[in-house]
Amino acid sequence: NHLTLAAQLFTKNSDLSDISALKNWNISGVTDLSGLFAETSIASVEALAGWDTGHVTLLSEVFKNTQLKTLTGLEKWNVSKASDFREAFAGLTKLTDASAINDWDISGGSIFEHMFQVSGGTAVVPEFSKRTGKFDSDGTFVPETE
Repeated sequence: NHLTLAAQLFTKNSDLSDISALKNWNISGVTDLSGLFAETSIASVEALAGWDTGHVTLLSEVFKNTQLKTLTGLEKWNVSKASDFREAFAGLTKLTDASAINDWDISGGSIFEHMFQVSGGTAVVPEFSKRTGKFDSDGTFVPETE
């Protein structure tokens, strides 16, 4: 058995801080992770390092308004089929390092609005190596045109 739907599964569960029990979840059939951990108290995603995200197409708000300090654990996530990254990492006021996702293949992405938006501060953003572009003042990734 494996999980097929995960959108908003833990959204607004402010008591959720430890996701280590999710380490071995089989999400290989999941396409929508939108809002999965939004507005929770998680501070680490290292337990998610082994997740098979190869079929995920929607990542909007997946980690919005969490307590993440780094994105360590997401390095090997396959997001090549994802099109929607809207507010995926918005509101991460404690984030100090986003480099773990520098090598994400976001070439299939088309929606990047407020991907790394933070209020009243400067967002910590990755430097994508597989798709060039820049982040604007609203934390939106703006891909270079070819």
